[in-house]
Amino acid sequence: MNYCLEWRLVGRAGRFLDQGEIDANLADRASAFNALHAFLAPFTIQGRNDARGYWWGRRSADADMEVQVVLQRTGSHNASQSACPILSRLPTAKEGRMTAEERNLLRKAAADPKGQIAIKHSRRHGERHPDQDRLVALFRGGYLAGQGEIMGPHIGGTFTVWQITPAGRARADLSA
Repeated sequence: MNYCLEWRLVGRAGRFLDQGEIDANLADRASAFNALHAFLAPFTIQGRNDARGYWWGRRSADADMEVQVVLQRTGSHNASQSACPILSRLPTAKEGRMTAEERNLLRKAAADPKGQIAIKHSRRHGERHPDQDRLVALFRGGYLAGQGEIMGPHIGGTFTVWQITPAGRARADLSA
């Protein structure tokens, strides 16, 4: 099953401005969420509209424009069937399906003075950090916002940084 990410740019009052495709051939859901995270990383304010089935990003709180990203399935058993949004069928931490490991990561971010958590990238090609999928699930649930990548204090050390959201802080307080 392949996935694609489509974006649209909207202005005031939801006025459509532009649209495009980020990637049309993502091999699996994890790749799609990694691409989604990378696309939204430059946006200072990010979130998810569960009711309408898209993620969004804005450059600032008073921005006039918003980018909206929809994750779609592109492959199906019936080739004549068009791509369909899958967001409503994906389990999220917000729906109460948070694992103990996800709760621990959320508490760790809440306990940090900056409200951040970071994972180091592996030097081995294709190797993933064990918490990467958990952090993506927390991002999908609206508990963490991606802050992008930073260089570590040592040569070759690159980290992906996540920032706890107000919803994440509230959930961490509830599960403490």
